[in-house]
This record gives sequence, structure tokens and C-alpha cells, in this order.
Amino acid sequence: MSSRIPVTAPPPIIHESWRDAAASIGGSFGSYWPSDPGGLSDPCEANVTAHFAHALLSRGAAVMCEIPFPRQPGDNAQSLDLLGIASDRSWFVAAEFKRLMNGGGTWGVNHDLDRLAVFTMNSAMPQEWCDAGAAEHEIEN
Repeated sequence: MSSRIPVTAPPPIIHESWRDAAASIGGSFGSYWPSDPGGLSDPCEANVTAHFAHALLSRGAAVMCEIPFPRQPGDNAQSLDLLGIASDRSWFVAAEFKRLMNGGGTWGVNHDLDRLAVFTMNSAMPQEWCDAGAAEHEIEN
């Protein structure tokens, strides 16, 4: 069984940035675990945002955090965690990060995926990059 969801194939810079962010945050966590004193909860998701933003910035992308988000009825979350835009405006990445333990859990992840599906840019980027659902790919369940 398959379902169709709106996604675009990310450019290689996204994969490279994730690898660098993971290595960077791993090194930082080796120095300090920024969690409750018992260390029983996930660190704040802003740590992931910061490391991913740094990796994108080091590759020349423009990065903004806490971007105003189109409101939906009953939606209290009013911002996108991170928006990265290529210097040539050929791509953008809109990202939300969640703590899985003692945070939003899987409900929060699903909620953010729904919000990301309707995210639109208010910029002069090409329309096909700005609209949710620019391309569709088959996703096998």
C-alpha cells in the first residue's frame, strides 16, 4: 500500500548539512548534556536547530529561525523552527524539530508534518518552490 505526500528531493547540501550537524552536536553533547539534572529527558530541540543552522550557514545558505507561520484553526504554535534558503534561491528547507521524550512525542511530529505541508514562503522565490506540494513522490508504507 502506498500513499502520496508532498515532498521534494532534497539537494545534496541538505544531507551534508545533517551529517555535519550530527557530528557537531555529538561533540557538544560529549562535553555537556543540556537536560534536566537527572539526564532523563531529551535536550531542548533548539540545540538541533542551532547545529543544523550552523551547518547550513557554513555552506552559504541564509538561515532564519522562528519564522511566522500561517495560522490554522486551533493551532497555538505560531512559528517555524528554521528556514534555510540557498544563496541562489534554488531551494529552501523548512524545518521543525521535536523532543521525542518529555516533549511533543509522535503526536507533535505528526502535527508539525501537517503544518509543514501547508507552509508557504512570502518571498520572490520561484512559485514552484514556494507552494506546498511542489512535487509528489510515491512513499511505500
